[in-house]
Amino acid sequence: MEWIPRREDAHYLLKPVEVSERTLIQAARTAITFTDPKHIAQLFDKCHNILRTQKGLDAKERLFELSKLLVIKIYEEQRERQGERNRFTISFLDEAKSTMRMDETKIMNVIFDEVKSQMADGYYLFNAEDKIELPPHVIREIVELLEPYSFLETGEDVLGVAFETFLRESMTGKELGEFFTPREVVDFMVKLVDPKPGELILDPAVGTGGFLLYSFWHLRKKIEEQEDLSEEERQDLLNQIPDWLWGIDIYRFLVKMCRVNLKVHGCEPRHIYRANSLDLIDDNIPEREVEDRKVREIIKEVIEEKGGFDIILTNPPFGSGAKQRVRDPAILERYELVMRNRAGEPKPQIPQVLFLELCIRLLRPGGRMAIVLPDGILNNIKSPSPETRDFIRRECVIQAIIDLPP
Repeated sequence: MEWIPRREDAHYLLKPVEVSERTLIQAARTAITFTDPKHIAQLFDKCHNILRTQKGLDAKERLFELSKLLVIKIYEEQRERQGERNRFTISFLDEAKSTMRMDETKIMNVIFDEVKSQMADGYYLFNAEDKIELPPHVIREIVELLEPYSFLETGEDVLGVAFETFLRESMTGKELGEFFTPREVVDFMVKLVDPKPGELILDPAVGTGGFLLYSFWHLRKKIEEQEDLSEEERQDLLNQIPDWLWGIDIYRFLVKMCRVNLKVHGCEPRHIYRANSLDLIDDNIPEREVEDRKVREIIKEVIEEKGGFDIILTNPPFGSGAKQRVRDPAILERYELVMRNRAGEPKPQIPQVLFLELCIRLLRPGGRMAIVLPDGILNNIKSPSPETRDFIRRECVIQAIIDLPP
């Protein structure tokens, strides 16, 4: 065996480099990111187990409390990127307890007030009077658990995964599917329609905003990689992305979750609305809800000015049971795909068929849509599936039907 002689000029390899402690801590934290969405779900399962020990909190309330801490953590990661100290750490909690004589709950509420000051009261998930309602030892456990991980570096829908994890125990698999689309499917569907700068994107069953969040990342990457742009042009396009992302949901809590989800990931939620999407078309029908009336006027303006949305990405609510059917005559009268009885009156209708027609009608001519549908619509021989398939073939150019396992 022969030793390879050391080059005389190789000494620079051993030259020490001075790195601040903060840089080392940040590098170590950023190194622990998530390569699989299941890993972040497992982390939130551990948080859920910690929060389960708190009596009197149901799954939704536990999710609400964790959301406060997650927003603080992401806020602190953003501050850290700007050279500020990350306060979502055990070392900061220990230091603050010693110098300010405050426990973990009080410390986190001080930071939480700072975060809320950047969010308009009532527009996001949190109101000005909201406080973190967890005891100090629980906050400490969760901070210790989450501290090593970087959520900004994951490229994951953090609040969306938390929502699924925390509500899994209180919903059946079918019910959960109405609210949550697997992130691999969301990513695939966004890449399939390939949103481009300037195109308006709508999800009329937005949930926690997964489709919009992945569209935001997709558009941001596309703009950042466009070589023929000046820095000023690039920044101008990046600032416009929030104007292209639109979402509607009937559940107020989900609308707020979606707004916070986009906000903490760096996207202003400028067009996220609470309304019954099925109630948005046909402006001649008398309005019953003020919110729906306002949103209907906004959607009508988009249709009149642009002919509709360029892209629709959605996983509409599924429902086949009697309790899940749409029964409101004022809504049913507006849709072509509604079945009628012998007297010509509309029958109760499964929601996914109405959502499909709604999406097609909201899409501009030449627009693109990717939608999650139950197999029955595409292969059932019973009504209304054959009529629905005829409607799709008449109104659309079908480019792909992709089957997914259960």
